[in-house]
Amino acid sequence: MHRDTDQLAFPMLVDHGFTVLSNHHNTAMTNSEIQIRNLQETLTIKCENRHDYEQWMESLNLLQEKAFCFENKNDTRFHSFAQIRYNQLGYWFINGKSYMESIAKAILLAKEEIFITDWWLSPEIMLIRPNDDETMRLDNLLGKKADDGVRIYVMISKELSFVSSRNSSHTKQALINKSKIGNIKVIRHPNHNRINNTLLWSHNEKSLIIDQKIAFIGGIDLCFGRWDNEYHRLVDLDEKTKQVGEESMDTSNRYFIGKDYVNVYEGQIDNVERFGEDFIDRKMLPRTPWHDEALVVFGEVARDAARHFIQRWNIHKTEKFDNDSSYSFILPRTYDDKEELTVNNWKEFLEGHPCQINAQCVRSIGPWSASTRTTETSILNAYIQMIDGAEHFIFIENEFFVTVANDSFIQNPVSETLYQRIVRAHRLGEKFRIYIVLPLLPGSDNVNIVQASLYFIMRSIAKGDNSLFKRLEKAGIQPNDYISFFGLRQYDILMGVLATEIIFVHSKLMIVDDRMAICGSANINDRSLLGERDSELCVVINDIEEEQCLFNGRSVRVGKFCSSWRRRLFSMMLGTMGHNENKIDVTDPVSDQFYNYFREVAHKNTLIYEETFGVLPTNCVRRFDQMYNYTDKPKLKDTHPNQAHEKLKNIQGLVVEYPIYFLNEENYLPSLRTREGISY
Repeated sequence: MHRDTDQLAFPMLVDHGFTVLSNHHNTAMTNSEIQIRNLQETLTIKCENRHDYEQWMESLNLLQEKAFCFENKNDTRFHSFAQIRYNQLGYWFINGKSYMESIAKAILLAKEEIFITDWWLSPEIMLIRPNDDETMRLDNLLGKKADDGVRIYVMISKELSFVSSRNSSHTKQALINKSKIGNIKVIRHPNHNRINNTLLWSHNEKSLIIDQKIAFIGGIDLCFGRWDNEYHRLVDLDEKTKQVGEESMDTSNRYFIGKDYVNVYEGQIDNVERFGEDFIDRKMLPRTPWHDEALVVFGEVARDAARHFIQRWNIHKTEKFDNDSSYSFILPRTYDDKEELTVNNWKEFLEGHPCQINAQCVRSIGPWSASTRTTETSILNAYIQMIDGAEHFIFIENEFFVTVANDSFIQNPVSETLYQRIVRAHRLGEKFRIYIVLPLLPGSDNVNIVQASLYFIMRSIAKGDNSLFKRLEKAGIQPNDYISFFGLRQYDILMGVLATEIIFVHSKLMIVDDRMAICGSANINDRSLLGERDSELCVVINDIEEEQCLFNGRSVRVGKFCSSWRRRLFSMMLGTMGHNENKIDVTDPVSDQFYNYFREVAHKNTLIYEETFGVLPTNCVRRFDQMYNYTDKPKLKDTHPNQAHEKLKNIQGLVVEYPIYFLNEENYLPSLRTREGISY
């Protein structure tokens, strides 16, 4: 408390750094002094007499006993700030449509508080589509709830203006202006400079938490370009435009209005304040479909996510709004009232029934991102332990795969752990599979960014002696017997012409043995996993509800939450969701029959796309001089469009091979003096 005003100076939370010291511990202190420390702050209390001292010590001892689970880091799995929460409820989302619809409905149910974190937030994003009802816009929903008395706190990553055009200043002002009574508060962080080591890093978390008991967490920012569904549309034109080429002013049947029609390979969105204006010509260019994952959890684990938000909010408020009383500190709510933690109205915002699960929040934070004295890497710890403990298979979707063993530059040990698990499976004669789905190209039109990302991804997979594939081959193991990499692609007809585009995989998901999963904001790279770089938040799920299943002919127990998620994704990738003429069973990802079938579908689809469109990237191009010969070859879509269309009807689903040997014989890493060359 401030001595003169009785206002709250800073709320100290019990955390892994929480200690209470007296002169018994520190002889430099007097008999009347008590020192309290946590990960962020130090407070010294000078008592007037012995009675006050003893009362303080008694109260602090009781506090430590009650909050023991937050204090002892060594007693939590993965060394996380939060413990495992048992018998929780959880529900998964594939792509932005169902996620954003649920968020819109849940916002309307908020009673007291809404917390939001995003790397990028577009206030004008429409959460339910197709729809021209502007009450379903994010800013209007938040404005309505704010003026109903709900307090809304938003933290967004502050960009370097010369690097990104997402304009978080516009986001902040647009949101604040939506509340007539000042109930929307926005913090942009950090103020980038060399002193605080923030020039390269950002807050990458994506979460929305309601009343500290409902937490939406995943890889989906509430911003332009992220909404999508299982169709992954390339084209969004009304019938009049399709027929005569003239655009209609009627947008009620469109899915992607203005800046929301995005192609990440054709340029960054600019002038976001003019959100209703297209920034690419939708009659000439297809959009980039967006594939992503998220989940929602309830109860204690949601309260842990809220606690993480509060820890960050309070320290950033101190840094940026210390003397602004309109920006208040937030206090975490108690975990004692089980009835208050219960969410009974989930039917009002979920399409299906949530599953019973055990769940745990994990994170990456450090001194710059949360002003903590130590760095937390519980997301990395979770990945390592889950990979090492996998018995049958691992399924990964991620925007990145930057992990090189025995490297002086890349530090995270994910590749080494995958390598050791495959070697163990080979030695023991186990049938073990790893499926990894990545974007076929990094999502940027900046050549340096694309080349730097691609260089490190290829070095992680098959380029160079320290790559995963080369190390396995050196150990006498055929990599494809155990691990395969895939991408996603879609095609359509745009203004009478065949078109294709990469489906951008932005997910941050791993499912192990259909019994355990981790989902959140963290990529597989040093930025996300080392703790002192980007800040991240994920949830680890362990299934409770189980069912019997066969893996490679062996009877196993799988979880309802994880298996239903993974099966739905495999059905989407293989094109068996709406109709399954070949009666493909996706329940067993381990058997030779299914693993080989998955790879064959990806290979066949890849060949069709290469013949029809001459797509890049491709394994056909291993040197720059081969690229011109490949791209100059006549394409079936141009020479025989009807034949090309018929051939494309043989495409099954969305899955294609990831071109692990694309430009394999070239060194295209940008100079380490460039921002792109040093930020991975």
